[in-house]
Amino acid sequence: MRNWNIFLGLAFIMLIFWLPQAVLAITIQPVRAHVPIEPGESKSFSFNVINETDGTLFLQSDVKSFLPADEFGNAKVDYDSREPWHDWFTVRNPNVALPAKQGFPAIVDITVPDNAAPGGYYAAILWGESPGAGNFGVKGNIAFLVMLEVGGDLIEDGEFVGVSYQGSRGHLTSFPTTFNVHVKNTGNTHLQPSGNIKITNRFNWPVAKLHINSAGGFILPNSSRVFSVGWENPLLLLNDLATGEVSLAQALSQLRALFIAGDYTATINLNLTDAISISEQINFKVQTRYPYLIVGLVVFLILLTVKVTQDKKRSKSRHGK
Repeated sequence: MRNWNIFLGLAFIMLIFWLPQAVLAITIQPVRAHVPIEPGESKSFSFNVINETDGTLFLQSDVKSFLPADEFGNAKVDYDSREPWHDWFTVRNPNVALPAKQGFPAIVDITVPDNAAPGGYYAAILWGESPGAGNFGVKGNIAFLVMLEVGGDLIEDGEFVGVSYQGSRGHLTSFPTTFNVHVKNTGNTHLQPSGNIKITNRFNWPVAKLHINSAGGFILPNSSRVFSVGWENPLLLLNDLATGEVSLAQALSQLRALFIAGDYTATINLNLTDAISISEQINFKVQTRYPYLIVGLVVFLILLTVKVTQDKKRSKSRHGK
């Protein structure tokens, strides 16, 4: 009886591993589009939907809204949404039988009514399995994100909330570190801020220049976003120096941040829109372990020199006797 129970248990485990697992087997290229449009205007765009499985998939499309999922640029689909402006979007061939390892261009037509309010509208064009179509092994939906911007009285406005960095009580003790630039969109359309962080030492010498939002991310209306900007270990500048990407003076200036503790200033230059620019400063101290290692090494060498000198004197004294 015991052996029979063991056999049944092993058979159940093998059955679990042998059954096809539910996976998201659809991909799209590209993943988003920014579509400016005027009231009363019509436009079309397309993207590729690809079946990554070894069998035919029966797919259908739908239109929903998408929202910010967090403050770091991730989005989430509001599956319960049903807005009147969803009807502005028409997906051609909304039901498709897609053969294995094949793709097709999904074409979407947009018609904006004459009385449409200006601002941003954020649609997710979903593709997923058709209910009851027998797509065993396919799970969930994949979304193509559309940032529709209806022209008119657009309000492009925002706020610089602040900046923080990985440190303790105003002290930076290790590399790499990250500056987090916090921005809020208070307008009615999406923003794509850009800018830089310039770091200078106590002598106002330039140490580093870091780019904000180099990936070109957006902030949706009535939401906030944090742009993380990394400051790498300054020793990596030695590679840039060897390849000629920075000059010797620039490299030496930046390496001061690693070997010389002291006061530093980060100047945040941020362009929220073409008309709104913000400049803020924060002060911090650099305290790394390297200066203390250097001091310790110097003290060790001094003590070693004193000891060697004393040993030589003792040796001469003995030989003299």
